[in-house]
This record gives sequence, structure tokens and C-alpha cells, in this order.
Amino acid sequence: MDKGPDLPTLTESITGPYAEQFWTAMDAEIASLESKGTWAVVDRNSVPSNVKVIPGTFCQRVKRLPSGLLSKFKSRWCCRGNLQKNGMEGSNYSPLVGWPTVRTALTLAATHGWKSRQVDFTLAFCQSPQPVDKPLYTELPKFYRPTGMDGRGVVLKLNKSIYGQVDSPKLFYEHLSKGMDKLGFKPSTSDPCLFIHQKHKLMVLNYCDDQIWLSPDNALIEEYVDKLKKL
Repeated sequence: MDKGPDLPTLTESITGPYAEQFWTAMDAEIASLESKGTWAVVDRNSVPSNVKVIPGTFCQRVKRLPSGLLSKFKSRWCCRGNLQKNGMEGSNYSPLVGWPTVRTALTLAATHGWKSRQVDFTLAFCQSPQPVDKPLYTELPKFYRPTGMDGRGVVLKLNKSIYGQVDSPKLFYEHLSKGMDKLGFKPSTSDPCLFIHQKHKLMVLNYCDDQIWLSPDNALIEEYVDKLKKL
């Protein structure tokens, strides 16, 4: 199936006309993951015999402005979740805000003149810890090797969840919910992705790693967005 020029394969991206931009994006992605302590480099022979080391892959994308002009070259290092089996028993479902909830909340905000703010989490999944009882090991990203590890058989043991792994959306939702609870929000009984503050007129719609904040007081939105950011 033709994915189009904006979704090149890894080989296409690093041999095509924007190879330099994609190499820069790949460098930035690995640096960002390392800055968040996403993994630890361990010897391959330290991996338990019953645990599979999962390959990873770079997912490349060209982002454009509404006009069609080039905006950004995006590279994301992902776990090959389709090969992930160990420790995956049980539900890995992550709730997403329902569209009836979105329409109702936006209608309410428009009717009463409430303010709104959109929030996007950078490297969202890498903020949630990898459960100790579900260790996950991945191969090194292609073309990258930790300094001083030449000649050693090493892999990555994840400290944080990453994009592509089966349960990362669920882990992020649980991590985010704990943070929202600390700030005084409770999920609605009708939609677990509608968070309502228990004291202030403030509500948050959550769709994976995107949020819409609604309140009659814009300063209140900014105050609590800043608090969440500090968490």
C-alpha cells in the first residue's frame, strides 16, 4: 500500500531529498529519550532467559502547514509492540474521551462564554514509569550505539514506557490520572476522560496525550496547566 511521500520508510527518509533533516530529527528523538532517563543500557546476558528482547523502529513523518508547505520533519523511536508478548496478560485498554462528551462540554463553554486552552504533552508516554513487574527490554535503535560500549552485547532496559508498546497508552492514562488527582480533579462517572475540579469551575477533556481545558477564568486555566507541567 502506498503511504504517500509524507510517511516515508526509514530507508526512504535517509536516502531521499530530506535525508539531512531526517537524520537531525532522529538525533533529536534519541537525545530527548535519553534526557528523560527512558532506558538503562544493560548487558544482553543479564536479560532473564524467559524474556524476549523486542526490536524497535523509527517512524518517520513529514508534517505540513494547512497550506501544504513543509513544517517539520518528525522521527519517533517506537517499540515493535506487535512482537511484544511477555507480561501482556490482562487488559491494556486506555480510555479516550467520547465525542458526545466533547460536543457537550464545548457547547456548554460556548453558551456561557468560557475560555479554552489546548494542551499537548511532549513525549507523553515516556513520562509514565515502566512497571517493575513487567520489565521490557528493547534492541538498540538502528544506527545508534552508546558511547564506550563497542564490542559489548548490550540492550536497553526501559525505565519509562515508549510509543509502540502495547500498554503505553494505558500506563500514561494511569500516570496522568494520578497527577490530575493531586491537583484536585476527579474523573466523571459518565466519562473517565472528563476531569472535573472539585472546587473550581474547571474541566479537562483528555484524548490520549491531548487535552482541552475549559473554565470561565483564563487565569485559572493557566495556573493549573502550570501546576500540571511542574508535576
